[in-house]
Amino acid sequence: MRTQVSFLQFIVLLLKNKKAILLNILIIGIISTVTSMLLTKWYRADGLVIVPGAQNMSGLSQFFAELPVSVGISTSSEDAQRFVTLAYSREVLDSMIVKFDLLKVFDYKYRFKLRKFLREKVVTAEVNDDGSLHFGVIYPGDRNKPGEILNFLIHKVDSLYKKLKTQNAHYQRVFLETQYRKVTTELAQLEDSLANFQRRYSVLDLPEQIKSSIELIASLEADKVQSEISLQILQKNMKSNTPQIRQLKNKIDVLKDKLRKYQYSSLDSTVFKSMTETPELGLFYYRLLRDIKIREKILEFLVPQVEQAKVEEVKNTPSLLIVDPGVPAEYKSKPKRALIVILSVFTALILHIVYLLSLEYFRSKQQESPEFANLIQEIKKLTKWRSK
Repeated sequence: MRTQVSFLQFIVLLLKNKKAILLNILIIGIISTVTSMLLTKWYRADGLVIVPGAQNMSGLSQFFAELPVSVGISTSSEDAQRFVTLAYSREVLDSMIVKFDLLKVFDYKYRFKLRKFLREKVVTAEVNDDGSLHFGVIYPGDRNKPGEILNFLIHKVDSLYKKLKTQNAHYQRVFLETQYRKVTTELAQLEDSLANFQRRYSVLDLPEQIKSSIELIASLEADKVQSEISLQILQKNMKSNTPQIRQLKNKIDVLKDKLRKYQYSSLDSTVFKSMTETPELGLFYYRLLRDIKIREKILEFLVPQVEQAKVEEVKNTPSLLIVDPGVPAEYKSKPKRALIVILSVFTALILHIVYLLSLEYFRSKQQESPEFANLIQEIKKLTKWRSK
């Protein structure tokens, strides 16, 4: 019940002051309409750009792709984000400022302040969900300028991207060519070492020779150990001059002699080498083969990488495909006159109602409390300017 009374009192208050409210709304509406008509018109140009799809993977990327690990490779979406970064770069914005005399247009004295304004209010660059790029430019008082600035922006971004890409390709080419020369030199040295090794030891297939030699020595060594064990057993059970013991001793001597020949001399210089050197020779040989295979594998992707870098260094094709270039604006972008008038009138109405409610509150409070009324009177006296 009290809420209904309060609402009705609020309606009565509005009706008592309806003329003042309507007059206030009318005045504010006229002022906001005139003001919005006097505001400078801003025109907007929008452009749609497609980033070409990722090209064939380079030799190095192909090599990484074959590995069972995840390797980060640049994607077209990352390239699109780079174009957005370039659109807000100092080099691009400064070129726009000089080309279109924007310091004078926007009445700025310092470029760094104007660049901030351009990034926040004038230029828009964003990546769409489909990976395309949207560029936008707004400009005051001229329908044609925003389209011109937009086209300049797109071409400048494309030019700067190609410049940076060419520089990067140059650095890559120099680095890759250095690595290529280094690897080819090392490979030639390793091949010479392998050839010298084969000539020195008269072998063409050393791994098989080492394998057969080790197997033979292992067999002889096992036979010798077995014979020694048998001899020890016989010596415990027989006299030392028995034929069995003499036979075993002779066999052990023969085995030792053969092992000595294989280990410290050459049974066949074309097949077996000194077995004291065999482990080192085998290790050296396998290292040679390993290093040669590694460098051959490196060259497999270095060669196409070098050629690709050479192509990228001299390539001058557009990096962006312009679908919708900037054109003269058909309609102003701002100010939104209707919105300005509506918000101004609505704000004026709210403020007037707040004023009426406050005024009614103070009146009722003064009637209820004489002390409060005295305080209000004292405040009024203190706030008045007294003449001397």
